[in-house]
Amino acid sequence: MVGKRLILAVMLLIIPFGVYAESRIFAELSSFGHLLWDEDEQWDFIGSASGELDIRSQPRAPVQARLQLRATAPITVTAMYQQLVISGDDIDTELEIIGALGAGMIEVPRAHLRFRFPVTDAYSFRVTAGIDRVTWGLGSVLKAGDLLFGPDISGEHTGLAAFDEVRSETAMLFAFYFPVGDMSYTETVVRPRSGEVPDMGFRNHSAFGTVSLESAYLYRGEDAEHVFALSSQGEWLGADIYGGVSYTDDFHSWEDLHEGITLTAGAFRTFRVGFDQSLNIRTEGLYSFADDGRLLLYGDIGYIPGRTVQLFARALVEPADDLETAAGTGISWNIFQGMNIRASAMSGFSTSGPKNFAVSAGAVYSF
Repeated sequence: MVGKRLILAVMLLIIPFGVYAESRIFAELSSFGHLLWDEDEQWDFIGSASGELDIRSQPRAPVQARLQLRATAPITVTAMYQQLVISGDDIDTELEIIGALGAGMIEVPRAHLRFRFPVTDAYSFRVTAGIDRVTWGLGSVLKAGDLLFGPDISGEHTGLAAFDEVRSETAMLFAFYFPVGDMSYTETVVRPRSGEVPDMGFRNHSAFGTVSLESAYLYRGEDAEHVFALSSQGEWLGADIYGGVSYTDDFHSWEDLHEGITLTAGAFRTFRVGFDQSLNIRTEGLYSFADDGRLLLYGDIGYIPGRTVQLFARALVEPADDLETAAGTGISWNIFQGMNIRASAMSGFSTSGPKNFAVSAGAVYSF
């Protein structure tokens, strides 16, 4: 009954978008098989089918809206190895297959309204209300200036095997964007939290030729903390060089102030290889003074050997913690228009040995 009501609600949302707003509707269907292994010597085989519907209003309109829905239905087959004593010292191993249809999952990554509020005939500011992504800081994965979603992706490494963005977090928020000249702006954000004081902050972004400078402040209501950040980006020897510093404190004590400091730095460069090939290289690092210091290193290599093939390899390393490493690699082949065959692998390991491993292969069709 709940599923029927959900489908009806989605249909009621789609019809007004398509008929009255002349919206653009994008759909994507995917089907993958995943072979998984963990340090408990247990193998899993998961088959997942998912669909994504992305409804957007016309661009450059005074009022814009976007609704993105994602549904996933996993089917899990678990292989469990059990040791059975046959007789005396003879031990045999039996493979038991357990199959289960997993519960489906519905996500709403984005659902927002965006419009321009006119102040005068020559000036207006932009308002965003709903579930959306606001990117603060300068960089890609490790960036001290990302006060809303954090400076790193620790504990959530699935993005290392993503063919699009490594980081794509969204949240319910209210944002107000004020242009200040041609290359500068100020943005304020309020992020509600159920039962807590909301997060509130602002950032100022300015550009001077090839150099960008961004300062930001955020009050985290849940922890009653104040966070300040300063980020910059420039160009040197054909590469984008960027870095940032942030400071977090509740100002209840003036001891160990250095523990609130986080530093990040990185570089990105694209190399042309032949006529239609390109090689992208990104390196980033993060150092936090909290808890006796923490160092993270990130590397990303992307290679496009032709117009229809894409390859990448990424890794996130924590050298001080037993060389804890999360790595991902993948290949995508655009075999037909809108049709991509993809395969990827992820692994977690350290100097003590492998911890997990996953291989995925399947197809994605966009229309």
